Amino acid sequence: MRAWQRRTRTACSLEVPRERAFAVLADDPRYPEWIPGLEEAHILAREGDVAVLEIRAPRFRAEKIVLELIHSPPEEIRFREVLGYGKPKIAGRCELRDDDGGTRLEVDLRVATRLAALGSGRRLRDAVAEAMAALAERTTDVEAGRVAAPGEKRKVLEIFERDGTLEIRLRGESYRLVKVDGDAGGR
Repeated sequence: MRAWQRRTRTACSLEVPRERAFAVLADDPRYPEWIPGLEEAHILAREGDVAVLEIRAPRFRAEKIVLELIHSPPEEIRFREVLGYGKPKIAGRCELRDDDGGTRLEVDLRVATRLAALGSGRRLRDAVAEAMAALAERTTDVEAGRVAAPGEKRKVLEIFERDGTLEIRLRGESYRLVKVDGDAGGR
């Protein structure tokens, strides 16, 4: 894993059908409404199941990142950075599977060291876990017919690891995320 300095694999269960979870994940321009730290997302191009998305995430010292997203409904979204020199600095996939009436989401994210704001493997895992908790909330809101107002986000009170499980506590709620594989990056 020389080309990638940080990698995290995380999974969670969503209490909505796979098609609904995929619909939320594939709604690329609305990511800032529910992904913590993401301020803007604009579609630059779309052809079939491929989209080119420009995002801005100052929290991660990313003034502008352009991603190619390949949608394979309703199972998977692959993504990679497309602007810049050399190999992509961000790449990964979100895989969705039916799971006992709901959906199991597995995220595999690889980040090069230039995104120094993510720092340790733990901070990378925390950022992914926070986004997954927000996705769980967003899919539940969409399924219930209530969608949070743009820019309205839940405050994360606490993120910690216990017995190989990441636990995230939001005001009034908590989520548990079970690791699929251990973090292959440093801490």
